Amino acid sequence: MYTQILEIVTHHLPEVESLAAQWGAETEGRRTAVRSTTAQDLDRADAYLMMVDFPDAAAAKANSELPETREFAQQLALLCDAPIGYRNLDVVDIVDYGTETRKVIDCRDMPSESGCTLTISGTADEVLAAAAEHAVSVHGHQPGSELHEALRSALKDEPAGR
Repeated sequence: MYTQILEIVTHHLPEVESLAAQWGAETEGRRTAVRSTTAQDLDRADAYLMMVDFPDAAAAKANSELPETREFAQQLALLCDAPIGYRNLDVVDIVDYGTETRKVIDCRDMPSESGCTLTISGTADEVLAAAAEHAVSVHGHQPGSELHEALRSALKDEPAGR
């Protein structure tokens, strides 16, 4: 996982949130960001951190190259009271205390003539069972240990907070 943090100072938070929602609607189906979290800095007035998660650095770069993202950045700068600070982080580890790490399989990660976009998430066993059934019934794969191993190798940890 890769996270970009934008450090912003603004007294226009509702407008920033509206701008972010507009960007989300305009980039539906093309953006590579998987989650965005905005947090207020309680130690500094009108200071916020916008944390945007991506699968990896290449996905973040592709997202930054969208025309809507460039427009968002320009409009965001106009709403800020200070220059925007950027931090680019390659996530090393996530520890989730007290809960089992959910797993996910996304058909978009697999070559497919059908262009299937189904994503399945849950415990590893749940995802493997559902994905095997889906692979056989929708994609025409043959059931068996080879399919099971291919699916097991395609399991990913679900991004935190989903």
